[in-house]
Amino acid sequence: PLPLRCRYLTMRASQLTLSYHTNSVCCTFGISSIQSSVSMAAAARAEDAAVSTRLDLAYVSKYVWRGLVANPGPSLQPSFAVTHGSGLSVNVWGSGDLTGVNGAENRLTDLDYTLDYSTNLVGRSVNAGVIYYTFPNTSFHSTTEAYGAVCFDGSLATTLSANYDFDEAGGCYASATASCACPAPWQKGEPLTVDLSARLSWASAGYNAFYFGADKAAFTDLLITASLPLKLSGGLSLIPSLSYSRVLDSDLRDSVAAPDNLWLAVAASMSF
Repeated sequence: PLPLRCRYLTMRASQLTLSYHTNSVCCTFGISSIQSSVSMAAAARAEDAAVSTRLDLAYVSKYVWRGLVANPGPSLQPSFAVTHGSGLSVNVWGSGDLTGVNGAENRLTDLDYTLDYSTNLVGRSVNAGVIYYTFPNTSFHSTTEAYGAVCFDGSLATTLSANYDFDEAGGCYASATASCACPAPWQKGEPLTVDLSARLSWASAGYNAFYFGADKAAFTDLLITASLPLKLSGGLSLIPSLSYSRVLDSDLRDSVAAPDNLWLAVAASMSF
């Protein structure tokens, strides 16, 4: 049978983007891709200061993670990150249901902890770390992933990443992400950009057996996101976004009730 934890191993938050919950100079994990420009700015500030902090709060009309729907209704997703100038960072990310669709209205159902290290290696931005996923107010067991990623800068920035769940799922989830910033055609005065990203992901047989109930290695999902970062005063940013997710493999599509999803998100971010 299909494991119901679909996310309840959650996006992500965001998450950008790549869907787990830490950020670095190039790679944006989990907070959500809509916050990539904010996290890059925070990382740059961290290089100048011994410690920097960032507080994020996102509203999503639907909670989708790696192609799987955790909540078909709206969720509120807070995040708090502390980054040291050495490249070490700690992030706490949560998701709370705003409806009773999962029997946990106005309560946290996901609380994740990430320890991340980012550095430059041979001219490339590299990330590695560990994520500990917990699920308060649910019957789901916690689990842990180790991950690594390398980022390639350019007009079309690309990121290659891999997550390995060595706890519950016993499998690997790997992604290739491409992103670019395009000038907004309607802009007047201060320049605005529309950030576009596309992520293609593959997972091992063990991972797909756990999350989809299909014991086969396959391309799992495609995620496309468009966002409009708006820098406000006092270090505050507002990032509205639109995302589309599609489960790719036919057997994986047959195992889920909603293989195609479209949702809106609005995130506010403050760096200190």
